[in-house]
Amino acid sequence: MFSKSPLVSVLINNYNYGQFLDAAIASALNQTYPHTQVIVVDDGSTDRSPQIIASYGDRIISILKENGGQASALNAGFAASQGEIICLLDADDLFLPNKVSEIVDLFQAQSHINWVFHESMASQSTEIIDTEASILFERATQQSAHHPSQTMDFRDNILKAQIPDFTPSTSNLCFSRALAEKIFPLPEVKGFSGAAINDFYIKYIAVGLETGCTSKKT
Repeated sequence: MFSKSPLVSVLINNYNYGQFLDAAIASALNQTYPHTQVIVVDDGSTDRSPQIIASYGDRIISILKENGGQASALNAGFAASQGEIICLLDADDLFLPNKVSEIVDLFQAQSHINWVFHESMASQSTEIIDTEASILFERATQQSAHHPSQTMDFRDNILKAQIPDFTPSTSNLCFSRALAEKIFPLPEVKGFSGAAINDFYIKYIAVGLETGCTSKKT
C-alpha cells in the first residue's frame, strides 16, 4: 500500500544530450503533482550538460559520474532515490505536466499492481529544441485518444516464453519501489547494444515478476 501522498522519484539519465536536457528537467520539475523528487544522472558528458545540471541548484539531486553506460546511470539514480514510485525519463524526452499525478492515481486505485507502462507521442528532435513545451503538450493532449487503463498479468506467459507484444521505451516505464528493488541494479553493458538490453531487461523482468497495467500517453 502506498501512503496518501507518495513521494515519486523521477530518474533522468543523460549522456551528451545537453540540447534536450534543460527541457527534460523542466518537464519533470513542473509536474502538477507536488511530491516529486527529480534525480539527474550525467554519465560523463563532454558537452554543456554538467553546466545545465548545475544551473538547477538544489531543485534537483545531481549525480555527475564517469561514463559507464545507461545501465550504470540508472543504477546510480535509483541508489539515490527515495520515492515509493519510480518513473524513468530519458534526457531527450518530456513528461506531460500531469504525468506523475496520473501515475500516482493508477497505483493508488489498483493496489495489486506494481508497474505502469504508458504510450507516448512521437516527436522529432528538432521539435523539442525549437518548439515551446506548452505547444508540444497541447498538441499531445489533442492527439491523445482516451484509452482506459488495462490490468495485465504476464507472469504465466513469461514462464511459457511468450513475450508481450508492447514495446514501451524507457521514459514510459514506472514502478513501485518494491518492484524496482527487485530489478535494480541492472547489468551494466556499455554502448548501443547495452541500451537495448537495458530496455528489454527492465520491461521483461517487471512483467515476469508482477502484475501491472498499461495506460494512455502521459
